[in-house]
Amino acid sequence: MTKDGIHNIKPSTSLGYFMRGFYSLPKNGSDYTHPNVTELSRSLPITRWDIYHSLEKDSEIRGHGGRQCVLRAICEAAEYPIDKNHGFFEEIFHTIFTPTSTNEKIRDHSDNEYLAAHHEGRKSMGSCKYLFPD
Repeated sequence: MTKDGIHNIKPSTSLGYFMRGFYSLPKNGSDYTHPNVTELSRSLPITRWDIYHSLEKDSEIRGHGGRQCVLRAICEAAEYPIDKNHGFFEEIFHTIFTPTSTNEKIRDHSDNEYLAAHHEGRKSMGSCKYLFPD
């Protein structure tokens, strides 16, 4: 207690008391969903190629190189192998941009360009910026 009689309560705790007092919180999982709502399932799982296509579209919308930008990222990921001195997020990005780290079947012939960019990055150090300038 402080000298004015108010308890020392942490701000996060007092916010919790406030939220509990003014809003009714769910008591179990059925409060989150309507009983007649069913989940839609996707017939095919999202593949690495789908991720690359999404990144291409996003890159084009933002005014960058689109496919060339993704191909360059793949090439550069192959150009600079990861070692133990790199961080967690760098490992994630390196895994995403390494198409040979999975054995997913290619859905479209143009997806072979991703594999070609990876192989170019492995065999020729420093050439990615010239191969994929945009």
